[in-house]
Amino acid sequence: MPLIAPSALDAALAVVAAATHQQICSAEPTNFTEATSTFRLGTNTPSVGSAGNASPDGRKVTVAAVTSGSVTATGTASHHSLTNSTGSVLLAAKSLSATQAVVSSNTYSLTAYDVRIPAAV
Repeated sequence: MPLIAPSALDAALAVVAAATHQQICSAEPTNFTEATSTFRLGTNTPSVGSAGNASPDGRKVTVAAVTSGSVTATGTASHHSLTNSTGSVLLAAKSLSATQAVVSSNTYSLTAYDVRIPAAV
């Protein structure tokens, strides 16, 4: 039976929890430049919790809801991402549950969500 120790999963999630920025994007970013420039429509400073048990298995961190993210460009947001400006790293990206039209200089909100690493199979 394969095993990855929970502490190893927690170490990986600690890197995600150290995100310095969260973006809303017009497409799914695959690298730091796309997340922070090419596709970015807005940004905020994320609040990410500590690692805990995920369901049905594995480990997770929860990214807190956003209530006043800053929209920096007009467009249709379809994804959001977590980045760390130290090292210019795209840490995670995920599609939004629904696309949302946004207008520059307005604010946006996101519900809380989990970043999960499943247990080894």
